[in-house]
Amino acid sequence: MEKRGTKRVEIEGIDDKRQITAVFACTLSGKFLPIQLIYQGTTQKCLPKGVSFPNNWHLTYTSNHWSNEKTTVEYLNSIILPYVRNTRSQFSLDATHPALVLFDVFRGQCTDQVFKILEENNIFYVLIPPNCTDRLQPLDLSINKPAKDFMKRQFQNWYASIILKQLEDGVEESVDLRLTIMKPLMANWMIDLYQYFTTQPQLIVNGFQAAGITSSLSEV
Repeated sequence: MEKRGTKRVEIEGIDDKRQITAVFACTLSGKFLPIQLIYQGTTQKCLPKGVSFPNNWHLTYTSNHWSNEKTTVEYLNSIILPYVRNTRSQFSLDATHPALVLFDVFRGQCTDQVFKILEENNIFYVLIPPNCTDRLQPLDLSINKPAKDFMKRQFQNWYASIILKQLEDGVEESVDLRLTIMKPLMANWMIDLYQYFTTQPQLIVNGFQAAGITSSLSEV
């Protein structure tokens, strides 16, 4: 927002590169699995304070907030393996009944240790070829863009509400975007995002259909 007649209006926060990584997984049946959030930092002090995350989420941190072998192993042990085991038990399947995961070619998760864990739990894996995620990755086809749009919309609504309050109060000051303010806000928006996707199974199923996976399976 700027004074009327101003020809150049800067976008607030456009140079702010603070980020986190959210690791998503969904199933062919339309389930949206618990989320792993990776914050930037070196100790647990970097995690947001005062947020009631779902108990089955996994929170961690790295020096650059990027996923790596360690966080991928944690993700498998905390989210993927429990889901596979519970599903086998739910449908009275043998403990070694095969499962299948599909994920991108990324060096942080394409490691010998990651593959070893999957193989030990009789989980087959298929890697999506480079530069093909926009056609073959269900998450890219149905979840990732809506997720980004959701988070942007949450921020815009929050930011606009602060500006409106300032206008009503006759106050002119910069909106506080410090990490201590933004981390809890973002975390709660992410929880809202998770709750939304868990109630939209068809949206997830659409991604598998768009990737051609559903029709391929029906022909087997």
